[in-house]
Amino acid sequence: MKTEDVLFWAILMITILLFLWFFLGNSPTLEQILLVALVGLIVKLQGDMKEIKGDYKEFKRNVIKSFENLKKRKDYK
Repeated sequence: MKTEDVLFWAILMITILLFLWFFLGNSPTLEQILLVALVGLIVKLQGDMKEIKGDYKEFKRNVIKSFENLKKRKDYK
C-alpha cells in the first residue's frame, strides 16, 4: 500500500471519530472537522495525480516507441 493511501485512511478514521464526537457534544467545531476531511481529500488527490503522471509517462514512451517502429518498417513511406 502506498503512503498516500495509508495517510488517507488514517485521516478518514480521524474524521469519522471527530464527526461522531461532534454529535455527542462537547466537541471540536464543524469547521475543524471539515478541515481534517479536506486535508484527507488533498492527500488522496495528490496520490492519484502522482499515479496519473506515471501512467502518462509510460503512455508517452509507448507512443514514441510505436512511431519509431513504424519508421523502421520497409514498406513505410
